[in-house]
Amino acid sequence: MFQARQLLVATIALAGSGCIVANPSPAPDPLSVQVRVTLCADNPACTTPARVHTGTLIYLEADTLLMYAEDRLGRLPIAVAHIAKLEVGRGRKPSAEGAMKGAGIGALLGTLAGAAAGVAGVAAFGGFAGIDAGEIVARSAVEGAVGGAVTGAAIGAGVGTPVWREVGVKQLREELCHCRIPELVAEL
Repeated sequence: MFQARQLLVATIALAGSGCIVANPSPAPDPLSVQVRVTLCADNPACTTPARVHTGTLIYLEADTLLMYAEDRLGRLPIAVAHIAKLEVGRGRKPSAEGAMKGAGIGALLGTLAGAAAGVAGVAAFGGFAGIDAGEIVARSAVEGAVGGAVTGAAIGAGVGTPVWREVGVKQLREELCHCRIPELVAEL
């Protein structure tokens, strides 16, 4: 009885995955892999990409990639033969571009908030020390824009921009299981 249990456990362990045997590191959860797929419509040998989809990888097989596409808000099966370019998200990096976008958005929101605060102040208290109501609103809008731009730039720089790395389908399959897949090595 004891030997039968050991044999069953060994069989399950060997049948489970060659990746685990090759490398004891656990494979990443495919639901955490961000992908950007550039497709060629109806022609796998195209030179002009037809469509780009960004989303989360669900699974990847030799002939099919299934992803949750953000633009469609649903599952999108893609034939590997129709992929012109496959990129994997490698996180985000602080950048001047992110800071500039954040500053722009922050300035816009700050201007609106400052102007609203100026209008509310004039409505509640009237003019202040002989300053025109329009000037109060304008000063509040400028102060809001400056404060919003500074805050937005700091947030934008911290959030950064996404980093994408181009990979092949075979390379991505190996990365997902942290191992060399023999049939893929022969195909390379």
